[in-house]
Amino acid sequence: MFLKTFSRVLIAVFLLVVVASGSSAWAAARAAYVYDADTASRDDFNSFLTSRNFVVDLVPLSGADTFDFSADEAIIIGNDTSWESSSAAVSNVNGAGKPIMAIGYGGYHFLGAVSLDIGYPHGEHPEPGEAGDGEVDVVDSADPLWNSPLLIPNYGSGSNVTLYSSPVNSVDILYSAAVAGVAGLARFPGETVYYRLISQTSGSHCYTLWGFCGSPASMNSVGRDMFFNALARPCGGSILDGLVTTTYIPYYKADPVDFYSSLALRNSSTTNAAAVTVEAYESDGTPVSLDASFVGFAIGPCGQWAAVLPRTEVEGWIQVKSTQPLRGLAWVGRIDGGWPRLMADISLIDELHAALVVPHVAQTIDGYDPNGGWSTKVNICNPHATATDVTITYYTAAGASPYATVPPIQIPANGSVSYNLASLLPTDQSFGNGSVLIAATQPVAAFALYYDGVKGPGGDGTCYAGISAAAP
Repeated sequence: MFLKTFSRVLIAVFLLVVVASGSSAWAAARAAYVYDADTASRDDFNSFLTSRNFVVDLVPLSGADTFDFSADEAIIIGNDTSWESSSAAVSNVNGAGKPIMAIGYGGYHFLGAVSLDIGYPHGEHPEPGEAGDGEVDVVDSADPLWNSPLLIPNYGSGSNVTLYSSPVNSVDILYSAAVAGVAGLARFPGETVYYRLISQTSGSHCYTLWGFCGSPASMNSVGRDMFFNALARPCGGSILDGLVTTTYIPYYKADPVDFYSSLALRNSSTTNAAAVTVEAYESDGTPVSLDASFVGFAIGPCGQWAAVLPRTEVEGWIQVKSTQPLRGLAWVGRIDGGWPRLMADISLIDELHAALVVPHVAQTIDGYDPNGGWSTKVNICNPHATATDVTITYYTAAGASPYATVPPIQIPANGSVSYNLASLLPTDQSFGNGSVLIAATQPVAAFALYYDGVKGPGGDGTCYAGISAAAP
């Protein structure tokens, strides 16, 4: 009775849009990244694209003359590369006939080597530290760059947008008179004829210059989403046929009496329906049986879906696969007297990291405060087919790191761990604040539950807040 009643309440509150179910085949898009000596940027792009469910072929410049690009939907030219128009590498890359995303200086010189108007020598290099580093002005907010497949809101035509969290070098293309096939996408701030993002079609080929030299590690969330859009929608087309995004909820807790979890998802695409499947796993990696309503259902463009997850006995994690990018969150709640009493929300995670920080934790002992005490549980999921070793290190407010899990915690394949800091910190003293660093041998997703050990119903440690784990 509770589940039916609560489901009706959830539908009323969140105005659900549930669309008829369909089927889908899960497959990833594929892109090649051509690099030279900058392996740090190579690894950043690989991590970012993999987190967006691309398969990435890492192609050294020395092998670009013979690499077979036929399996790739797009080719990304690294900032650190150099090109000669007569070289076999240029001929092989350009002859593949794939959409090309050209990054920074290296990409600019590649586009010049194939004699495009958006390549060398048609650009200028701003001075490092010059005003406008890491920023662009919007040319046309209706362009797919700003709304497909990810909607980048609140930016009208002519507005300024910051894409990088720190200053970054760039190349800006002079485009003062219309040229057939050329489309200016985003300008140098305050200018009308210099473009940092610009594309050109030549025959059936599409080329896009991303004029910034920085890797995704230095982009902010808007920059990463905008890069994804530029890659996914070359010259207004799409390479996303067959692309599946995978996102994560690192904690799922439910039972028939005391705990429940709910999930809400929104389709970020403004044009295409999303085919979505929700998968659940126990902490030991055993799949949790979900009914058919969680498999292959559809969410329309800009549509939303939400549901209470099965109230079976489970403590594990959730994986969501979709043919369109999603935004969403989950709730983990405690039942008291048959009704939800307290909930912690968990944002849907779309990027995995080998290092994560929980920015606030506390672990106290009885008597710490007459009004209550605190406890923190760190939850980590391992969405890989092999085990992952994880080290959790506690840092004091002053930055000291006196305690770490030794040996590391091993999380089984497709498994998770829910680790209470009481198992790490001394039990004869209180820790009123601090942070936690999670270091893993494979990229993971994580989240912390912050408990009050006294005030909760029954004084049994009901959680009051969820704390996201973020990249350092």
